[in-house]
Amino acid sequence: MRFYRYSDCIHKPSCIFSEHELIKKKPIYRSLRKISRTLLGGEHKLLNIDVGANEIGLELMLGYCASIDREKLLKFEAENGELKVVNAEIPDLRRKISEFDAERAELKRRIAEALKMTEEERTRRDAEDAKLKARIEELEFEFRDRITKVEQKQTLNDNSPNSSSNFNSVADQVSTVMHHEKPLVDTSLPEDKELIIT
Repeated sequence: MRFYRYSDCIHKPSCIFSEHELIKKKPIYRSLRKISRTLLGGEHKLLNIDVGANEIGLELMLGYCASIDREKLLKFEAENGELKVVNAEIPDLRRKISEFDAERAELKRRIAEALKMTEEERTRRDAEDAKLKARIEELEFEFRDRITKVEQKQTLNDNSPNSSSNFNSVADQVSTVMHHEKPLVDTSLPEDKELIIT
């Protein structure tokens, strides 16, 4: 059995009590005893000795707790150092994020502007295409109308006695019409060209 010195003894300045007597005298020793049973009951893993609940001393328990506290303290200090390094990087990362956000906003603005310009250009070209198609159709209609008139005149002239002289004048009119009324864009298909030629 172990004995402990209890300096707060009322009867004598220094008294020696057994562990059992100390537990009875002060409630704190009761709680320390419970803690020691909880922490170090059974076989102790670090010291590799059998530490029973009746054999453990307050010194061993406090030393073990102090070693655990030192280990935890060293671990927390290492983690704290790592966190300080990470925290030092945070302002730089925030600055980079704000720069990336500004670049992203600028790129979005440029993309929107380019899309708007593209849409305006497409609208302008569609309007020009519609005008050109209308003009082409108008010219083709005029051309067909003139060809029809020329063919009708030629038919009338073929029936008349002076057909050879009239034929030359009709050919001149057709070539003049074809020369002056040439469309800006050739939109006709090869079959249409054959029909026009024949």
